[in-house]
Formats: sequence, structure tokens, C-alpha cells
Amino acid sequence: MSKKINAVSVGIGAMGTLAVRYMIDHGVTIVAAVDIDPALQGIDIGERAGIAPLGVKIESDLAAVIKRTALDVAVIMTKTPVPEVYPEIKLCVENKINVVTISEDWYWPWRTCPEMADEIDALAKANGVSVLATGIQDVHWSNLGVLLASSCHNLKAIHGTNIAFLDELGPEVAKEAFVGYTVDEFNEMLAKEQDLRAMAYTEVLYCMAHEMRLKVIKENASRKPIFAKQDVYLGCIDTHVKKGGIIGMNDCVELQTEEGILLTGDWRAKVKESGEDAINKWVVEGEPVLDIVTTDMHGECTTSIGAVNRIPDVINAEPGLLTVADMPKPIYHSKLFGDYIK
Repeated sequence: MSKKINAVSVGIGAMGTLAVRYMIDHGVTIVAAVDIDPALQGIDIGERAGIAPLGVKIESDLAAVIKRTALDVAVIMTKTPVPEVYPEIKLCVENKINVVTISEDWYWPWRTCPEMADEIDALAKANGVSVLATGIQDVHWSNLGVLLASSCHNLKAIHGTNIAFLDELGPEVAKEAFVGYTVDEFNEMLAKEQDLRAMAYTEVLYCMAHEMRLKVIKENASRKPIFAKQDVYLGCIDTHVKKGGIIGMNDCVELQTEEGILLTGDWRAKVKESGEDAINKWVVEGEPVLDIVTTDMHGECTTSIGAVNRIPDVINAEPGLLTVADMPKPIYHSKLFGDYIK
């Protein structure tokens, strides 16, 4: 008999809305939905997700939800920075609720906020639950790079390249990519945030190094604006940008390891211009040189799908703050998620 999984969906934006539909399709019972946006309050979560009404209204107080509801897992799709997601994760863990989040910075939080990471790890172990940051990075970045490298002898380097279009990723991601900013505004924000917030590939590369038992000895990173070659419009934030204006950002990260293996990532998040194609590419240098390309990761949906598909793994996992390196290989679940719970 399939076990019942009660979930709260936290963050009902572009990614969270899709996650609701995917969870319902896999037999997860969504007993509550939380978002701080005043415009969403009182809306049925099913209607918000474009499916039949579920009788669950979106509300703003996660603590109140937890107090009155028995929950197995919280699916958190809100912010990126570790400190901004930390209160929600801590609240869930203290109440013995497993957590799945798409926060990129929680993918390897020991780099930016080791004390918060260690605290959540200890709390999760004490309360018998697990916490995992996942999403598109799980399959398309970490696993593709690591698995491809396993076919190589005398490995010298692993290189990841990704071009993603903001048109499909929702307003939160678009705002983080500096669309419509002036150069002065970009530089001002960069000066404030670069030491606090990770570049796109950084946490992924650290996690890959951990999985491959590599010791990182030096990190180099840069962030540059991407300028429009033509006039563009980004509908998700209703912004027009003239030719020459900023339409995204280019993050480049390089990790040098004690073992002499170089890990690099080149991430470009931008407004799509005519004639452009999305790409996700991994190259490993060694014997032989190998590469693998997915022409479009479809991040607008695979971010949510990847996270939702990890729900059974997170519930089954040993307690603690985990990374994808600690998890079994991701798989497609043809049955209800409850059928996979131990």
C-alpha cells in the first residue's frame, strides 16, 4: 500500500506553481501552501497551478501552518541566499519536517555560511529529518559532469558551460540577473553582494569536488554584465531594454584542486535575443577528451521536476543537511511517491 505523504509548498511563484502540479501527479497530498505575496492570499493552490481546486488556500504564515498541520516534507521554492532561506528551513527542521529546496546557495552552504549549515545539520540529525537543496543542478550539472569524468583516464579538467534564458525562469531569477540595470547600478550591487552570494556554478563545483574526493585549494570567480545586441523585452518583469543595455550576467568560476584537476563553470543568464539557442555543455579533459551537450535544459520546468522527484529520497535519507553527493542516483518515478517510501 502506498504511504501517504503530506507536504507544504512554500513559495508559489513560477517554480513553486509547477511543483504543485508535479506533486499532485505523484500522489503527494498538499495540505498547505505558503507565499508572502499579498496578491496570492486566499487563492486555491490548485487553481493557481492550473489544475482542479484542492481546497487549500494560499496563506502567509508558515509557523501557523506547521502548528496546526502534520507534515512530512516542505518544498521550499523562494529565495537563493542561505541567510534568506535559513529561517524557513530551521522552522521546518525544528518541527521534524523534511525539506527539499531549490535554493542554489544551499547546494553547498558550507562555502558562504558554514555556521548556519552546521547548525541546520545538527538540528536535522537531532530531529530525525533531512534537508536537501536540489533542482536542475542535480542531473544537468553535478551528475552529468561527474559521470562523464568517470569515463576518463588521467583527468585534467572538467568544464561546464550553460546559457539560460531568463524569459522562462520567472521574475525572481530575472531580478537577480540585473536586467535593466545601468553599469553603475550593476557595479554598485556587485560591490555589495559578491562576497556574500555565490556565483551560479560555485556550489555545484564544490559539491562535485566533494563527491570526487578532491581538495579545493583556490577559487577564482568573476561576474560581468551581458549587454544587449538589439532592443529586447522581458515579459516576466515587464522591462524593455535598449541595445547596449544590461540584459543578464555572466558568471565564471574556477576551482583549483590539490590533485591538479581543474573545475570550471561558465554561466550566462540573459534575455533571449533572436538567433540564440540555450545550451548546457560539459567537457572533460583527459584520456580521452569527452563532451556532452543538452541543447536546452528547459529550466522553466526541470528545476521543479528535479526537486519534486527527490521527495522520496529525502524522506528515506539519513538525517542531516545533505547534498546530492549523499543521495542515490536520481531516477524517474513511474509509481506514486508513496510506493518508494521505506
